[in-house]
Amino acid sequence: MKEQVEQECILIENLMNGDRASFNRIYYTYAGRLYAFSIEFCRDKAEAEDIVQDVFIKLWLNRNRIRNTDSLKSLLFAMARNALIKSWKAKIKFGAFSEAGNLASEDISEQEYTELESLVNGYIERLNPTQREVVRMSRFENKCHQEIADKLGLSVQTVKNALSLGLRNVRLNLGKHIFLIIQFYSFAYTL
Repeated sequence: MKEQVEQECILIENLMNGDRASFNRIYYTYAGRLYAFSIEFCRDKAEAEDIVQDVFIKLWLNRNRIRNTDSLKSLLFAMARNALIKSWKAKIKFGAFSEAGNLASEDISEQEYTELESLVNGYIERLNPTQREVVRMSRFENKCHQEIADKLGLSVQTVKNALSLGLRNVRLNLGKHIFLIIQFYSFAYTL
């Protein structure tokens, strides 16, 4: 495990210096995982492939701005998540959720997104202080476990546990509302 971390550190360092071979190794290490993550949410092979491609293009173009030199996993998955959200917002904005292209209205779609975002933030607020801070730092500030541990004065394992429990609580609570979200979009298809 320690050897893998050291190897990834070297790859990241070489990537930051513009080494294409290191970039290729990083691509082959993470592309499949990012594709699986993306397709799980967008359910479209071409879109998932585009998201993975965009993530790695951005990684290459911004390689000299990488802050965490221990691991790229959290950064790459955060980039994919952001690309998925951006894609989802674009679909709402341009009415892609409606087969006839006449989804109720752009304002209602934005309102629905805002309500969902508010719902998620509300569930994050209900977490205990450690879980709340760890989830925010991980998911909204794209910090790795080590950075969070250092900033909060916790062990890396405590950070991993708090993140896992916090995200599970948010997902469980959000799952109670998923039927309403699906119902809304099912209704939109019939308009």
